[in-house]
Amino acid sequence: MKNTRFEKKFLPMSRFEMQKVGWQKCDVVFLTGDTYIDHPSHEVAVLARLLESEGLHVGIIAQPNPGRQVDFTQLGAPELFFAVTSGCVDSMFKNYSPTKRPRKYDYYSAGCLPGKCPDHAVVEYSKVLKEEFPEVPVVLFGVEASLRRLAHYDYFDDAIKMSALSESGADLLIYGRAEKAMREVVHSLGRGKGVSGCRSIKGLAWKAGYDDKVSELVEDDPIHLPGYDGVRTDKNAFYDMARSDLTNFDPNFARTMYQRYSNHIVVVNPPQPTMTTEEFDALYTLPFVRTPHPKYKKQGAIPIFETIKFSITTHLGCVGGCSFCSDFAYQGRYVISRSEHSIMDEVRKVTSFRYFRSVISNVGGPVGNVYQARCARNGCSGCGAQQCFRQSCVYPEPCKDLDYDQKPYLDLLKKVLETDNVKKAFLPSNLRYDLLELDPSGRELLELFLTRLTGDNLKIMPMHVSDSVNRRIRKYSTEMTNKFFDSIDEVLKKHGMEHKKIIPYFIASHPGSTMEDALEAALFSHERKIGKSILQDFIPVPGTASACMFHTGRDPFTDEQMYRPLSHRERKLQRALLHYYESGNSRFVKEAIQETGRTDLIGDGPNCLIRAAGQEMNNRAE
Repeated sequence: MKNTRFEKKFLPMSRFEMQKVGWQKCDVVFLTGDTYIDHPSHEVAVLARLLESEGLHVGIIAQPNPGRQVDFTQLGAPELFFAVTSGCVDSMFKNYSPTKRPRKYDYYSAGCLPGKCPDHAVVEYSKVLKEEFPEVPVVLFGVEASLRRLAHYDYFDDAIKMSALSESGADLLIYGRAEKAMREVVHSLGRGKGVSGCRSIKGLAWKAGYDDKVSELVEDDPIHLPGYDGVRTDKNAFYDMARSDLTNFDPNFARTMYQRYSNHIVVVNPPQPTMTTEEFDALYTLPFVRTPHPKYKKQGAIPIFETIKFSITTHLGCVGGCSFCSDFAYQGRYVISRSEHSIMDEVRKVTSFRYFRSVISNVGGPVGNVYQARCARNGCSGCGAQQCFRQSCVYPEPCKDLDYDQKPYLDLLKKVLETDNVKKAFLPSNLRYDLLELDPSGRELLELFLTRLTGDNLKIMPMHVSDSVNRRIRKYSTEMTNKFFDSIDEVLKKHGMEHKKIIPYFIASHPGSTMEDALEAALFSHERKIGKSILQDFIPVPGTASACMFHTGRDPFTDEQMYRPLSHRERKLQRALLHYYESGNSRFVKEAIQETGRTDLIGDGPNCLIRAAGQEMNNRAE
């Protein structure tokens, strides 16, 4: 039964804490590669509190060491199952840089210490659990498991790896947001149906026998994907698999998929329907403590907690459909928005904390200004009666059926800023500025953003300014980017805020990007006197369109062949071009410019990127 005395305290992480609340056994035990922060922005906390509200005893094991048996056995065997995740980020991205060097910091660990989460965490954790508790079901969930539910290309191993479900030996895998599917798994296992009784649950991947006829086990006409042996050796087979997966995303019309391995078949059910606003709101009424577990007090600060401590999530999902984005691949393109009432209740709660310092760090979602975006033809996102074959709701231009009215988000932000004790609020840097430019309320929202919701550095995410690259990443056109930057200049001049500077995010070495494209981005920054930018060195995220492009050299949406900057040298030169103003890059910038034949950009002229001697130009705004 639910223990009311423990309701507003942390969930147990040790046998001592279990005994303290009078539990002999847990029903479900979560294992995560992150620290345990009982905050609604962390999926483990959300799912654990959700199951607790169902009357279950839920325990958490955070960052166990695969080499220490006691880390996995400290809570004993749960009554129902172990739920395993790498945390908020794929473990390989957490542990390694784009150049495949081990990272020096882990922002999800106490003291920022690296190495707390093993490589391929869901696989390693599951293997240990299956050795220690062979009879207890293991359920994978989270970003890493979701994006690796099928055979996939792993950049860090430079290999095609099998499904995480197959490699780990786990019993089930939940992909996408797990709230609905996790509850259904609990109910099914709780009624004694066993793992086989979960096979009809949407949003789930499971294993069938090698000789089973999948068409007889599922209710629809399943898609037969190329087998693992085929995709491992044949790039055309990998391309066919990726294309089928990327176009089979609509919860209302998606079909079951299956992929054959050496001794079993991985079956992927259609995705779960999106949550309703009422269901989403209900998650934020759960008794989160909203701080890290006390065990970390002597281990140092957890950097990610400082980011999320006073953040407010307004929605999940993204209509953008960017090729490289893990948020789109994981959360889906249908936007789930909380009600304004629920959001303002949380704002008032956060501002009442004694340690609140008058600043809300974030009010938004993966993309801020798609709050309450929905398909006008279908009434609301994700509940349509007609199948849509567009991969992106906004690229190359917004769909005529997309309702992206900016006024609800504008009104919400005004109410947040008017709340007692709130002196400042910030927005995520990722705003869809094409929607701002096209919507009647967009200009007012832009003015509010620039005058009251940012600091002196305006972080904007064009990602690239070459239209040939934009076609691959499915981002803005260069014309739209120039138009938006002009709008920013006009607003800043109007309000006497010319001291604020634009800091764009650029992505380097994405498939389709040539040295000429990188040079185009450098010239864009130079012409607009942008003295600093943030660089994202491209890493192919498993399960995304960009990963397919990187591995096969083909665009899964257009079937076009493309150039890929694969060598370490070229990736370094493209990075250097995007940061041409840094003195340490001068030699590489000169080499890149000479390779493109634009030697006119070397010299003392106003249009030159570097001086003839190789020193950087003093083009930074003073």
